[in-house]
Amino acid sequence: MISYEKLFEKLKSAGLTSYKLRLMDDPIIAQYTLTRLKKGAGGMDSNTLNRLCKYFDCQPGNLMEYIPDPVTEWQTINVETGEQSNADFKLKFEKKTPKE
Repeated sequence: MISYEKLFEKLKSAGLTSYKLRLMDDPIIAQYTLTRLKKGAGGMDSNTLNRLCKYFDCQPGNLMEYIPDPVTEWQTINVETGEQSNADFKLKFEKKTPKE
């Protein structure tokens, strides 16, 4: 999961409310994009990321970060065998060959 909390903190510390962003002649981020980020319903494209990095003179890592989802037992996959397992169940992935 990508977290945009760092971006929201930067916007807040710069005093950039959604209202002020809407008033900009060339907004650094669209209201629609900002709303989707806040709701966790989407991401941003590279053009938006570029504008934000230029505006704040920072790197992408200063605006967002990757947070791994919690791993549950059933999500454990053996990368060598392709087996996915938990205590009660095992699922084997078989390689399928294309039909000729």
